[in-house]
Amino acid sequence: MPTTGEKINEAQGRLLTTNRIYNDGSGTVDIGKAMEGFLTFLPPQMKIEKPVVHISLNPHPEDVLTDIELQDIAREYLEKLGFGNQP
Repeated sequence: MPTTGEKINEAQGRLLTTNRIYNDGSGTVDIGKAMEGFLTFLPPQMKIEKPVVHISLNPHPEDVLTDIELQDIAREYLEKLGFGNQP
């Protein structure tokens, strides 16, 4: 099963936004640079195997949303879950 990064880089998906980690704006993801970004926020003594959570939000197919609207929905969703200030 392809990872999220593989799906994005194989044009099966797009990276719309990030928060406080590397994003070159191309719509693709450099997993190495993204991981470096995450690791800068972890305390040095932490031993985390998978410091990432993947959440899929799926609006109804008839709801035609812009990239900006999707970013706003994702940001608001994470804020309400208590993850608004996370990378």
